[in-house]
Amino acid sequence: MIRAYVVEHDLGFAPNPFHGVCTLATCKPEIRAHATTGDWVVGVGSKNDGGRGRMVFAMQVDKGMTFQEYWDDDNFQAKKPNFYGSLMQAQGDNIYHKVDGLWVQEPSRHTHSNPEMTARHKERDTSRDAVLISKRFVYYGADAIEIPTYLAAADGRRLCLDGTGTPKGGLQRNINLDEAALTNRFEDWLEQVGVWGRVGEPCEWRKDNQIKAMLTQETFSNG
Repeated sequence: MIRAYVVEHDLGFAPNPFHGVCTLATCKPEIRAHATTGDWVVGVGSKNDGGRGRMVFAMQVDKGMTFQEYWDDDNFQAKKPNFYGSLMQAQGDNIYHKVDGLWVQEPSRHTHSNPEMTARHKERDTSRDAVLISKRFVYYGADAIEIPTYLAAADGRRLCLDGTGTPKGGLQRNINLDEAALTNRFEDWLEQVGVWGRVGEPCEWRKDNQIKAMLTQETFSNG
């Protein structure tokens, strides 16, 4: 199955494409809960970032983990946020674990000066105790690429989420496409493009906004 959605804010947080592994550990609770090994999760650009209808990332799910497993796993310690490091480190998504049976949210992109907003993020994220892990992925970020028009379901719904095939022709925010033929075409297209791993930087990194103000230093490293 291909599970696609519009990435409203491409920060490097959800998904987090760094350290050689693409993870989805926050936001999109239904996708995190229901995606299984072999499924593709595809992020499509938003109007806000100037990439509407273009592919921001695609990740094939290797496995799922609980938040606690993710938190404890030695392989993902670098995914814990560090606001005294680089911009990449500040977007770490390994933020949830339990203490005395209660969820703890470590300081992160989902921590805000408004406690109510922080609580909403925490409630939504932990409503599904699931993290998606992928080593077969491509992340374009701000360099999102056009999705071919032939990547569409038999009923006309297109992977680029441009509204084609929908009852009223309106824009869609997400779509689940469970067609083997479409998945095969999608995988063939990715192989033809032949690009894997992290290609670009997140859209929001190229904007003058509060993300850079979260850090104690101006520069950041690639990874």
